[in-house]
Amino acid sequence: MQQHSILLESGTNEVEIIELIVSGQSFGINVAKIIEIIKFDPTAAHKPPTTHPAVIGVIDYRGGVPLLIDLNQHLFGNESKSGVVVIAELNSITAAFLVEGVDRIYRLTWKQIQPLPALVAGPDTPISSSVQIAGREVLLLDLENVLGQIIPDAQIDSLLDEQRDLQQAKQRSELKLLFAEDSRFLRDLMERALVRVGYQLISSCPDGQVAWETLERLKDQAIQSGRPLNDFIDALITDIEMPRLDGLTLCKRTKSDPVLRELPVLVLSSLINKQMAAKCDSVGADAYAPKPNVRELLKRIDELCMVVPQGSATAQ
Repeated sequence: MQQHSILLESGTNEVEIIELIVSGQSFGINVAKIIEIIKFDPTAAHKPPTTHPAVIGVIDYRGGVPLLIDLNQHLFGNESKSGVVVIAELNSITAAFLVEGVDRIYRLTWKQIQPLPALVAGPDTPISSSVQIAGREVLLLDLENVLGQIIPDAQIDSLLDEQRDLQQAKQRSELKLLFAEDSRFLRDLMERALVRVGYQLISSCPDGQVAWETLERLKDQAIQSGRPLNDFIDALITDIEMPRLDGLTLCKRTKSDPVLRELPVLVLSSLINKQMAAKCDSVGADAYAPKPNVRELLKRIDELCMVVPQGSATAQ
């Protein structure tokens, strides 16, 4: 089964969700992340000597060797013997996920998708949100979280230390960022990265609606005080896929507002390709970057906010 492709208009707050079956339960993922769905061949997976228990092995796929992850094993601790394989692209990484089966594709709005309650939305929760489909509660899988738990980024701390240029840290300390990301796992990772290299975080929002309400509050404060908007906020960083209000719609609203439109907006996505880049451009995004590529994220934010490294001609 090749990837289903209906081009959704940018900034309409729409999304297509495919329903997967894992251990008899319904889960959903964004169709845009899927490359292909293929039959499971247990003889085709080659298991390395030491791997995570949920890793069946690596498979040969279009000249690459993506990890094949058993979602039943990862979520419920039960090994799968059959099913279908969902090939997905996440954070510029191709990964394969074994599931019991797939049902159908649903076209929804992000407003229908609700974030998890705070009590269950911990950093290790592989569920990002939920939605009612045909009278049933379908949980949306956070595949980036799953991949992050299986392939942890052990080099993140050394990378952040490498980025702590003193000249840049001083400039960053004067800049105020608003960050929106629904995945608790990625939100914690990005928060740690931004704060550690010197940026101020005004707020870290779990969805686009909270981010929009925060922007409106900051705009009102600027208007009532007679001060410029950048006294309150210097840039917005937003994920695309979020409950209630997606990042493209958030960007479109921001760029359509007479006060907020000058605010730099950086869009993050686990899937940055020509089609997604065109969507970002169509809603007025100033930049976009793959997540959770911390090095690229910091580079893009520094460019947007005109932060220059120590020793550069501009800094001098």
